[in-house]
Amino acid sequence: MSSHGFTLVEILIVMLITSVLVLGIHAAYRQAHALWSQAEDDREAYYLARVLTEALREELSGLYMPPMNPEGEEAGSDRAFRLTAGSDGARELSFLTLTPAWRSDVESSRPARASYRSSKDQDTGRTVLRRVEVLCAGEKPVGQEVSDVLVENLMEFGVWVFPSNDGVSADSWQQTYESDDQPPRAARILLKWSPPNRDDPHARPIEFVSVVLIPCESQLIPAGD
Repeated sequence: MSSHGFTLVEILIVMLITSVLVLGIHAAYRQAHALWSQAEDDREAYYLARVLTEALREELSGLYMPPMNPEGEEAGSDRAFRLTAGSDGARELSFLTLTPAWRSDVESSRPARASYRSSKDQDTGRTVLRRVEVLCAGEKPVGQEVSDVLVENLMEFGVWVFPSNDGVSADSWQQTYESDDQPPRAARILLKWSPPNRDDPHARPIEFVSVVLIPCESQLIPAGD
């Protein structure tokens, strides 16, 4: 009576197949862990970007364009909507809104001028994003400026607007825009952070881009007769 066992070749083949399967599972696990770690690193930045974007969306939805005086000038001293770009990369987006959304105090239900300003820290070279709010009666400031630092460690903060002029092309995003009675159609917001792990040569910056539609293309508060 003889018994049939496994040959050496069969055992080697089984070991080879098992090794390949183990290596494949290990590679898949490492890739999944890397994606999970990256998502964890990016989560705080994306959460803050969504909060900022939603606040801007609500404030721009309540955009307020004051009536003109008989001479055709705004009653206040500042433009109703203003986007400026400095030579050093600084940006400022300033507008009048009926729905200031960032601050949660009782007075935030009043009209206000909201300004989003970015500037570079001279010591670190990082971009600081700050929001400044001034309560208004109509278009006239009636309170003190209240400033909040929104983000301190940005690589870049960018704002572009799509003008309300007829006949513009799809690539007509502008870095500067001023108007008293013609708000732009949309605003595009860019927030970019440095990679969480700067020592990793494969690390990439965290970038968040969002387009906020502005529902009005004309003066919201018509001039009196």
